[in-house]
Amino acid sequence: MFTPCKYLKAVVHVSDEEIQSYLSMRAERDRFEFYFSLLERCYRFAAQSHDIPVDELLKLHQQFRDGGYKNEWLFKKKMIRDYGIKVLLEHVLTQYAYHLRLTVTDLKGNYINSGYIYTTYPDDIFFNKNVRHLLVTDKTLMITDFIDKPLFECQLSDLAAGVIQSVCLDEHTKKYIPNEENKDEFAKLRWDRA
Repeated sequence: MFTPCKYLKAVVHVSDEEIQSYLSMRAERDRFEFYFSLLERCYRFAAQSHDIPVDELLKLHQQFRDGGYKNEWLFKKKMIRDYGIKVLLEHVLTQYAYHLRLTVTDLKGNYINSGYIYTTYPDDIFFNKNVRHLLVTDKTLMITDFIDKPLFECQLSDLAAGVIQSVCLDEHTKKYIPNEENKDEFAKLRWDRA
């Protein structure tokens, strides 16, 4: 049985050849697999002296591969009968960005449309406190932060018509959404485009 601990540190040697090989990689998949190989070496090293569920961890790696090397999880779902729709909001985290994806279906579950209503840097400092609650009013769907301050708004009539768009209501948050002023910062995250 695995006994969780507060933390475990495993240090493995990475050769100069491995580093040079890594730096020459341009395919996203190759880099992800390199990261996995380092983690797997650490698991096996740590398992020599600690009870580590290596097989379970390797299964998680495979799930991540099968999911296209991105982390997706449910945020909220809501039925909005007055507009004849259901909305599903999901967090999508990749190496390059965080997205809040909104999918709209009719009440029977037939797909209407899907799209991102919030994109920012791939660090939870930019989205964790910003995406906390879903509020539905007579005409709008709002995403609020941890203190219930409205940050993003979608018109329900647009969503029912299949138009996925949001308005950012917070000036500070707007600074961290891709725009002309920060496009170079977002581009720097994409080493695969070099």
